[in-house]
Amino acid sequence: MAAKGAHTQTMKRICGASTVVQNQSTVKVHGQLWAVRMTYNDHQFGGLINTSGDSVKIEGKPVIVHGPDHAYPDALCPWDHHCDPATAQGSDSVFAYKGS
Repeated sequence: MAAKGAHTQTMKRICGASTVVQNQSTVKVHGQLWAVRMTYNDHQFGGLINTSGDSVKIEGKPVIVHGPDHAYPDALCPWDHHCDPATAQGSDSVFAYKGS
């Protein structure tokens, strides 16, 4: 089983948006803040949901990994993947949780 890569600030979502980490300020991966639950995207809203696990936390919030972890709708729903703007990218060297 493959591990799931950390999803960080500026990484893409399947709708084409970029992640904007606004709810943690202490842990970085390759110089970018690691996304945690309810991190939005630059299309407004689209809070990430930690569907891959919840045992690894930053500032008390579960981390987000590309598994993909899913998301609540963003402001452009119902267009192309905006009703679940899941992660589209993850780190190739920093991981959490087991893949399937």
